[in-house]
Amino acid sequence: MDRSSVNPVPGEASTILFRQFLALALASSLAAHPSASPAAPLAVVTHSDRAHIGDADASVGTTLYDGDRLSTDAQGSLRINSASLLLHLAPRTTLTLHVPGIPHPAATTIDLASGALIFSTPPSASVAVLANGAVLRPAGGSLTIATIKIISGRELHVFAQRGPLEFSYRCETEVVEEGKSYGVLLDPSDKEIAYAASLDPDQDRKKHEMRPVFLFIVIGAVAGAGIPILLRALESPDSLARPHSN
Repeated sequence: MDRSSVNPVPGEASTILFRQFLALALASSLAAHPSASPAAPLAVVTHSDRAHIGDADASVGTTLYDGDRLSTDAQGSLRINSASLLLHLAPRTTLTLHVPGIPHPAATTIDLASGALIFSTPPSASVAVLANGAVLRPAGGSLTIATIKIISGRELHVFAQRGPLEFSYRCETEVVEEGKSYGVLLDPSDKEIAYAASLDPDQDRKKHEMRPVFLFIVIGAVAGAGIPILLRALESPDSLARPHSN
């Protein structure tokens, strides 16, 4: 019998042994030096009523981490707190907390999928809210309190209770001044642009300069309902998000 047909030639045997050695060495290296470092906590649950973290009920005192999905039932609410963020979820709200994996202007990102939230940040905090592809973040180095609500896939309500907000969508940016409340329409049609221009002459001027990718339409401060609750929590001496004096 031709043994070369059933046994590897010396060169092939060396290659197989070398590959096995590399596999064993790699496995030993991974066991001795774990690549994943412990995740840093993002916030703590300070209030929970018919709310959830993933599929589990949310409990006061629970620590939250990157990738945690938070949600509230029809009559539910949830509040979380950290050194740089106080966040209140309204009923029927779903969002996910993230820490960007690459250098990013926001140290904490809130990906709002549905519903409404109220957030507060102390001066110079690094937080961003994603909603329908838009990005909102504090625009000044001061206390910020704001409400963001998803109405539909193309419509948001934004209320800057304290401090201005930077609103960005598809490479265009506009500032929501303190005290202003807007309905924001994304990717407006020609009819929608014409309607907005009839309400605000500045919209017509902007239309001739460049077709807008979003429209701001002034609305009442209804979007800010619930903010007094957050203000009381923020102004409490025990609030982690409250700026501390030196």
